[in-house]
Amino acid sequence: MIIDSSGFGWLCLLSFIILICLGSCDSTVEPVSDHVASYSLYGVLDLEDSPNYIRVYDNSSLLTPESTQGLDVHILITDLTTDITTHLRDSVVVFDSIYTHNFVYESPVTFQNRYKIVLENNDGYRDSLISVTPSETELTLSRAAVECDQRFTVELKNIDLTAGEQLIAEAGIELSNTWYWTSREKIRSYDEESNTLIVGWSPDDISFDIFAGGFEGRPYPGCNEFTSNKVRFRFTHIGYMEGGKTNDEPLYDPEEGIQLQRKIVVGKYEGGVEVEIVPDSPLTVREP
Repeated sequence: MIIDSSGFGWLCLLSFIILICLGSCDSTVEPVSDHVASYSLYGVLDLEDSPNYIRVYDNSSLLTPESTQGLDVHILITDLTTDITTHLRDSVVVFDSIYTHNFVYESPVTFQNRYKIVLENNDGYRDSLISVTPSETELTLSRAAVECDQRFTVELKNIDLTAGEQLIAEAGIELSNTWYWTSREKIRSYDEESNTLIVGWSPDDISFDIFAGGFEGRPYPGCNEFTSNKVRFRFTHIGYMEGGKTNDEPLYDPEEGIQLQRKIVVGKYEGGVEVEIVPDSPLTVREP
């Protein structure tokens, strides 16, 4: 099936996750012949949505319509808890006349599970990796309401950073009906024994980090100026691949005109919470 690229928001998310994972994930290679072949595969296994997609490139192909139109590979995923193996179908998406091959996994992805992804071609080449999905976190808020300069913390349990999981945390405020976000926590601590991560901000912290370059002659807007009386906290919890770290080569070598090997398939889900702001006085601005 060949479809146009419009409406594929998951592709943007895929690129975002890849940037996060470079240098922090790995895969297991299982060559079974001397055939010279190399493929890149990457994808996001969304625990909150399905279907999911794994994109595959033939690294020996030039980035031309003729070279990318066909792809002689098979992708299989095995849920290592249920031992159910699924043969994925290829869904072709066209970007700027280049064919991309996105293999579709229809089944729901579950928390704290292991998925083995196997790539095979008709010449006997075989490659595989095991993706471990994250556990579902338990989120605890230190306080439901804060003043402008009062910090709140969010405690997130079941975050196994030691194993290779990642937690991207952001806090946001609304100004002039637009939400602005920062990922620079003022409080961040992690306990390896309990797999507990704590992050925190105050409304002033968030505003200062976002508008540190200055705002209408002041260091940052006071929380009385926000167009929402809520601070929003959101996170993305990302799993890992068994085996260590990936290489750091780029996905594409412009001099040779070929793509280089990369194998990144990780599970992820998102969550969040809101904190009420209780302004203490009009247009109060402090240096955090």
